[in-house]
Amino acid sequence: MWQRDSRRFFTKKQRRTAYLNHDGRCAKCSEYLTQGFHMHHLRRWADGGQTELDNSSPLCERCHKDIDK
Repeated sequence: MWQRDSRRFFTKKQRRTAYLNHDGRCAKCSEYLTQGFHMHHLRRWADGGQTELDNSSPLCERCHKDIDK
């Protein structure tokens, strides 16, 4: 069975820091983030992007879905 690499996921501390650094708002549309907000890798994980704050952006679900379009 296929399993995701846990290094791909941001920690609670990283998520909290990104949330606070963006004043609780989506980095793309500036709407307030809800509890289940998404953490986006600016340089894709598949392309070697690291799971670090300077390679991340907190996004609302709608904006995160729009990135792949």
